[in-house]
Amino acid sequence: MIEAQTRAILDATTVLPDKARFFNGEPFAREAMRDLVDLAGEAHARDLLLTHGTILIKSESIALRVVERIEARIRAAGFTPVFAHSLRLDRKDIRLLWLYVLNGATLERLDLLDLFKPAATGILLICRDDRMRHDAIPAAVRLQRLKGSTMPAQREPGQIRFELGPNNRLLNFVHAADEPADVLRELGLLFDRPARRTLISRLLEGNDAGEELQRARRQAYAACPAHDLEPVPALERLRRRVAWLDPPALAAAALTQLDGLLSLAPADAERAWREVHALLWPHADQLGLWDYVVVGSSVCEHDPAGATRVLPDPVHGGWDEAWLQRSASVAVPVVRSASHDRFEDAKVQSIELGQGSNGKG
Repeated sequence: MIEAQTRAILDATTVLPDKARFFNGEPFAREAMRDLVDLAGEAHARDLLLTHGTILIKSESIALRVVERIEARIRAAGFTPVFAHSLRLDRKDIRLLWLYVLNGATLERLDLLDLFKPAATGILLICRDDRMRHDAIPAAVRLQRLKGSTMPAQREPGQIRFELGPNNRLLNFVHAADEPADVLRELGLLFDRPARRTLISRLLEGNDAGEELQRARRQAYAACPAHDLEPVPALERLRRRVAWLDPPALAAAALTQLDGLLSLAPADAERAWREVHALLWPHADQLGLWDYVVVGSSVCEHDPAGATRVLPDPVHGGWDEAWLQRSASVAVPVVRSASHDRFEDAKVQSIELGQGSNGKG
């Protein structure tokens, strides 16, 4: 039964048929769907996915001390955080969370991710869209657009990544689920069952999680030294530390590649970083992890030639039209569960696909 429910909800919450098929082949969506249906009822499980989105405040946001600015921008856009949870990603989390993106990443990019993602505790927010209206796009999509593009040249004023800068593709401050289907997958991937059921109960209650967020922010700041994330001073500090490395021949070879690195043409900078990274990666902590990552991410090659994502970015290029067409063609059967009335008590209004609630979801 849960398998059929999961496939139906995936078909109804993404415009990409391949995404529904891939996610249905993983355990994460099924695990999350089981708990959503049990605690909320199937129809309202869909409502929760449509009216909530996720924002992961990443480790670089902790280092730059910009959590307050991110929260302010989210709230100004009409979202209320209803769940806040400290989260430290390890190597396996990174590859699973971005499984369908990192298939095309260079090895140098993966190395940098493994260095800085676990370097500080991030904060996962689940946010309710309080401005969702009739025929509105889902909360996850609006929140994803508020986040801004991974590509610096495509970011726009008002987007979180544009406002925070710098123009760095890898250090981009926040992650957001692309679509409601991704929200479902992330609930199953990032939380074990007891924690996930607690989370779902919090979504049903709908209370503002501002105090939780502030506690998580203070704890994260206390555990992570601040950093400016600026490449020029980071390179200078890195060069000074490299000069003290043993053996001297290693230091000399690395300094040769670092000389003028930030002013080289992109192809030359990528080549120089590959060579210096091969020498220095075992010493990254000793050299200053954030300096190393800031410099490397400013110049490294991110995608091998000819690389393509397994799943394309669905949020740009006619997403709204595709959503309306899919909403009109996909019907999600509703099976009333014994826990359905508990959702009614939470006073969360039901919405249909392609529609939004006129209040809080």
